Amino acid sequence: MNQKVELRQELLQRRQLLPPPERAQAELALDTLLTEWFATTGQALQCIGAYWPIRGEPNLRPLLHKLVTTRTLVLPVSAAHQPLHFLRWTPDQPMQRDTYGITVPQGSVEAHPDCVLMPCLGFDRQGYRLGYGAGFYDRTLTSWAAENKPRPVVIGVSFACGVIDTAFHQPHDVPMDWCVTEQGMVKI
Repeated sequence: MNQKVELRQELLQRRQLLPPPERAQAELALDTLLTEWFATTGQALQCIGAYWPIRGEPNLRPLLHKLVTTRTLVLPVSAAHQPLHFLRWTPDQPMQRDTYGITVPQGSVEAHPDCVLMPCLGFDRQGYRLGYGAGFYDRTLTSWAAENKPRPVVIGVSFACGVIDTAFHQPHDVPMDWCVTEQGMVKI
């Protein structure tokens, strides 16, 4: 088994083993940090790409419910070996499961986000993300660049247990602009 696969398994286990009170405190801290960031640094960003949490990812749904009152929110939809596309989400939006079992908006309008909150299994201090290995986010950012679409501000979201020395990035990997854990937010 290679180092990247072993690291993914270790990071998944770390995340799953977070005690519920610690997880709740961490999610509250993430909510506070991101709410403050959007009120100041990210004030001009109007279309926010978020995610619906799976596999123990930080739950940002309370943040989404706050942001949706003043901004457009979109969630990613995936198809095998294709870039993600983002569909508009509102709290009353009917939801369904995609081919990967991820909850996505049903029959919604597609939009290009100017900011993407990207879930991370882990990330390194150079801003490279370690995800589940399918490459959806990197493929999406690369395709947007090829199509001359504006690059969104990319914020990696993880628990502090996901900060790693190296994400073993490859030449095709795209670094994030910001990384946030419950311990703080860092511009890369």
